[in-house]
Amino acid sequence: MSYRDLREVLKVLENENQLVRIKDEVMPEPDLSAIGRAAPNVESAPAVFVEHVKGYKNPVVLNVHGSWQNHALMLGLPKDTPVRAQFFELEKIWNRYPIKPTWVEKKDAPVKEVVIDEGINLFDILPLFRINEFDAGFY
Repeated sequence: MSYRDLREVLKVLENENQLVRIKDEVMPEPDLSAIGRAAPNVESAPAVFVEHVKGYKNPVVLNVHGSWQNHALMLGLPKDTPVRAQFFELEKIWNRYPIKPTWVEKKDAPVKEVVIDEGINLFDILPLFRINEFDAGFY
């Protein structure tokens, strides 16, 4: 199983009740920090999609890889797949690599859907925040 982009992963997580959406506006700190620390402790440790971060245009998703349920879904397995079976599936996938790359023209590359090439200020573009109080820098 492979996904074209994060949007596809989020659709699968949402369809499997492994995605929580927060529609209310939250502060980058301390709210995102608290969400990032709390999500793994919630039953099934879902990913959390925060739609509105105060002062920013873009949403944030946290804890995408934060549970074995999410990990199984990303491998194309049912979310209740035991951890041991996930490791064996990952080993099968790993053993197929390296694979020949598929060449994609620059103009057609999904990563080029949004290009910012002037007036770059990360504080305007990305909701920068720290997860832990003593983190040296932003995520």
